[in-house]
Amino acid sequence: MNRKQFFSILIAIVLLLGLVVSAKHFIQREPYQITTETFSQGEATLKYPQIHGLKDSVKEKAINELIRDDLKSQVDLDSIGPIDILELDLNYQVTLHTPELLSILYTGTSTYYTGRPDVRGSCRISDDIYATTIDLHHVEKLKLSDFMDINMDLVRKIKQSENVTNEAVKGGHIRKEQMQILVKDVPDKSIFGNLVSDDNRAYYAFCLRPDSFLVSTAIASAVGDYALIEVDCPNASWNAP
Repeated sequence: MNRKQFFSILIAIVLLLGLVVSAKHFIQREPYQITTETFSQGEATLKYPQIHGLKDSVKEKAINELIRDDLKSQVDLDSIGPIDILELDLNYQVTLHTPELLSILYTGTSTYYTGRPDVRGSCRISDDIYATTIDLHHVEKLKLSDFMDINMDLVRKIKQSENVTNEAVKGGHIRKEQMQILVKDVPDKSIFGNLVSDDNRAYYAFCLRPDSFLVSTAIASAVGDYALIEVDCPNASWNAP
């Protein structure tokens, strides 16, 4: 084989590898687009994502209904009594979107008034957090236990994370290091109970990022109702179960 033939073969191999990588990238592209929808009830406004562009229109509709209905069930606006008022402004961010999975984090601030609607006497202001992770193929909501074993080692890993935040941390009202101390004071059993529960629990949320997962826990503090904790998973391969 002469030098000219060698370089011709080498160039052909490089071009072939380029086509393989491009094809793989094309296959892995998310086959849908995400838009924002808004649901309002009284003085509560919920923003949530909807997907568009799936070839299966029936599945697309079912996924969108699951996103909307799951959020409404978590917020539970229908539990507000006729003389009570809930002011709520809820936004979202999509933390992970792949052909198999969609993970959404919702955050906002609510003010709950009791008493006569025209007086609005007593009230409670809180920071709210919710989340939804969906298996797009089977149109099912997923839990953290669908991706990993829930045990006390995981609880300790969560409590040891340095990536801790909430609205007070973002606003500069408390340092991240102080929030880490508050998280470490949360009983292990409380965090474990949230991770394994099938019920919607106050200030508990779970969602995925490409190289990590997020969980929140309630905290007893004047600087917020929850702490959001990120646990790095650099070698994670988030696949639908």
